[in-house]
Amino acid sequence: MAFVDGVWVKGTLPAGVDLKRCDVFLDRRGWLVEWLDETKLGTLNVRSVYTSIAYPGQERAGHYHLKRTEYWMVIGGEAEVELFDLREDSPTFEAHCTFCMGDVCPARLIIPPRVAHVFRALGVAEARLLVCATECYNPDDNVPYDFSGWPRRTA
Repeated sequence: MAFVDGVWVKGTLPAGVDLKRCDVFLDRRGWLVEWLDETKLGTLNVRSVYTSIAYPGQERAGHYHLKRTEYWMVIGGEAEVELFDLREDSPTFEAHCTFCMGDVCPARLIIPPRVAHVFRALGVAEARLLVCATECYNPDDNVPYDFSGWPRRTA
């Protein structure tokens, strides 16, 4: 395990993936987390924002994108995230990692194209994922990916 910008990561984080724990500003009224700032918004060129929810014990995603970059934030609950690098020209080709994000570890994640990704809701609550994407939804850009066995393989 390695400690990457405030998040414990099991395995190797694929090159170009940006993972960073976010600061929580807490007072008697509640808390605030700044997920996006001008340094990331300007480089992402966000064209779509949506929410994906995984029920307790369930997983969502299980695919990769050919063109689209995604910016993930778990805004409620806890999620285990799994990534796999499918880019043959990447210095981390076939790198695989898992880590947790959510209420206990608020973090933001940027996933480049051709990095397969899945998230699973941990515990008894649903995991709520807020996604900002560089492309609008296009079914031709979503390529299914089977995270169930090794070696990893496309569906």
